Amino acid sequence: MQSPRLTLTRARFARGFTLVELMVVIALVGLLATLALVGMKRWLTTSKSVEAMHVIQAIRGAQERYRAENLVYLDVSTSGTLYPMSTPGLTKYNWVQDGHADYPRWARLNVGVTTSVQHGYSVRAGRPNTSPTQPPGMTVNWPPASEIMEPWYVIYAQGDLNGDGVVARYAAASTSGEIVRENEGE
Repeated sequence: MQSPRLTLTRARFARGFTLVELMVVIALVGLLATLALVGMKRWLTTSKSVEAMHVIQAIRGAQERYRAENLVYLDVSTSGTLYPMSTPGLTKYNWVQDGHADYPRWARLNVGVTTSVQHGYSVRAGRPNTSPTQPPGMTVNWPPASEIMEPWYVIYAQGDLNGDGVVARYAAASTSGEIVRENEGE
């Protein structure tokens, strides 16, 4: 014969979960789903920003190779427009855009980007004792012309990854290893 206590315990487990227990589980699952969604959105935004960092580093490498052969950096963006598209947005573009005014110079620089890109890029270069170009819409504290004793270049990247009209901007220069970022992930 079973004890009444054991029978009572089995009866309690046999009837299932209470409404309160079920609601607590649903609330916890909802909270975890919300946290996962926020984390996923942050990860997607960061992954899109990585494109700009990767291409900027590729441009840096190409500029250093060009300087090793020619003793100067190549002023690539003489048309004053971004490459490969003038107004970057939600659409990705092939890196090779032979109809773009600056394409011959980009081809000469040989950046080596093999994927489609969502940001637009420009590269300006100059001689010693001249001031580096300020990127459009940004104010960056580059060294004054009197302190620049070597040729220089400035790389600018711009993108509107979510189509809201707020532009993410990135800038880098030969005078510093840093990449300056504004509105990253926009």
